[in-house]
Amino acid sequence: MMANLINNQSESPDCLPIARMCDLARLDRRTHYRLKDRAEIGQDHIELRDHIQQVALEWPSYGYRRSVLGIS
Repeated sequence: MMANLINNQSESPDCLPIARMCDLARLDRRTHYRLKDRAEIGQDHIELRDHIQQVALEWPSYGYRRSVLGIS
């Protein structure tokens, strides 16, 4: 929650530096950037997982060794 607040404030032209806002919020700066990156790529990951799941459902044996399935 604090990371989102800092993110929103950092877009303002007259804001404090991110390092200072993190200090004031007692939030590690690395944590701020990690959460920011996670939020930005979250939707892409969801779409990718959906595609992978569709392939897995369509081809349930895909990726297994052939000898395990009895196929030579």
